[in-house]
Amino acid sequence: MRRNIRHIKKLYARDLLNTKKFAEAMKIYAELETDPCEVIKLFSNTLSLITSPSTSHSHFSQFPPNHFQPDLEDGIPALIQYLVEVRRRINDNKAFKLAQREQLPQIIDTTLLKCYLHTNDAFVSPLLRLNNCHLEESETILLEYEKYSDLIILYKYKGLHTKALDFLKKQAKQKGSPMFGHDNSIRYLQGLGKENMDIIFQYSTWILEDNPKEALQIFTEDVDEVEQLPRDRILDFLQRKFKHLVIPYLEHVINVWDDTNTLNHDTLIHEYQDKIKHSTGDSAIQIRSKLLLFLKQSNHYSPASVLARMPHDGLHDEKIIVLSKLNKHEQVLGIYVNTLGDVQKAIEYCDHVYQNNLQTKEELAANQVHFLLLRLLISTDSSPNKRLGGLESTAKSHLDVALDLMEGNPTKISALGALHLLPDDVPLSRVVPYLRHALNNSLYEKRKAQLMSSLLYADHLQHQEQRILEQSQWVLITENDVCLVCKKRFGHSAFVRHPNGDVIHYTCQEKYVKYKLNTSSFQRRRL
Repeated sequence: MRRNIRHIKKLYARDLLNTKKFAEAMKIYAELETDPCEVIKLFSNTLSLITSPSTSHSHFSQFPPNHFQPDLEDGIPALIQYLVEVRRRINDNKAFKLAQREQLPQIIDTTLLKCYLHTNDAFVSPLLRLNNCHLEESETILLEYEKYSDLIILYKYKGLHTKALDFLKKQAKQKGSPMFGHDNSIRYLQGLGKENMDIIFQYSTWILEDNPKEALQIFTEDVDEVEQLPRDRILDFLQRKFKHLVIPYLEHVINVWDDTNTLNHDTLIHEYQDKIKHSTGDSAIQIRSKLLLFLKQSNHYSPASVLARMPHDGLHDEKIIVLSKLNKHEQVLGIYVNTLGDVQKAIEYCDHVYQNNLQTKEELAANQVHFLLLRLLISTDSSPNKRLGGLESTAKSHLDVALDLMEGNPTKISALGALHLLPDDVPLSRVVPYLRHALNNSLYEKRKAQLMSSLLYADHLQHQEQRILEQSQWVLITENDVCLVCKKRFGHSAFVRHPNGDVIHYTCQEKYVKYKLNTSSFQRRRL
């Protein structure tokens, strides 16, 4: 009986199709849970009109030709609505066998693809991202409709990255193609992620050769997939094949992504140095400015490694920055005085180091740097007529400059050490101002030390008095005494004495707080 009713309803649905009442017919097929393949077969002729004869046989070869041909404009939307509903209920419908549940999504989505291409191609891309469409048939029909962007989506979600990139490369070189140029290939490579590094390197090569600046975006675009790419592998790839792109790549990685890898910082510095060697004019000046700024700002490179690769007869300003980071102040001062002949810069450097060390409480180091300069000036061979850069126009010897340094920084240079350095023929009158300031400073430091000693002694006496007071307090526990909280004898249990004199078990401390609160409340009620 049920079988007859089902058969009659199917005939009725077929009759509704003949009268072009597609929506009502599809509703009946859905209620009967008809095999979607049977419904699709009714539209096989209509669907074959959407595609060329070469494409219509592949997917629908299982469906024999059907003499029923519903109106294309009205029938396809109804079929779409039906297929979307069926697809939604496939997993929940027990009428479908397991094999059908695996095959039906492909049949339904491939059919929907053809329908969408005819009615509303805006739904094609979301459909392809579900990754159910039949590859060969979808590929053929998308090519026929020249839906190249959707074809790339199909390849991508099928994992056919090399096929997608080959197609993009071919289209990129065809003028008039909607995919002409490098942009589509670059975007595709940016989305592949670190799992496909070999493919990225393989297919980025031709773009890097054609347009290096634009192609570098493959490795520097500010998207998560690109930022998470292994930077060591990218750096190695660029150093081997596109060395001129190493600097812009590392600049982006460090300045934009805040990379702190020491290897990357060292490599960028070495690349700057190499480029300076092979550059002249404004280009060399620009690169050197970048190098100086980077050496000052970065705290993530290895100063020792960088210093080892610096030339002996050049890049003195850069060398000064690196030596300063290594706290090799004597070598820095040697460059200023002996190589650059700029004692004024040496003095400014000493003042800078002195202030920094005071801020970091390294007073011993702060008091040494001016002494180092003094020793250097006195020990350096100099002629009376030697000009010193940065000073006044009159010629001065290093000894005169050393004496001026002592007089101008009496609190920063040890008097005992300075007097040992001075030659015996220096007139006493020349060092009297320095000695006067140094003596006054020593007296000031002595008074300050005496005052500090007195304050510390007074503090010591206060602590001693407090200690004696605390040690004078005691408590007597007899075998009759009980804990205020639990009312049990103490025995040999650990106990706690509170400042107010209360003695309780050590384990009753938490309950003691509640006990005090209850006691206070009771006393207030009595009042």
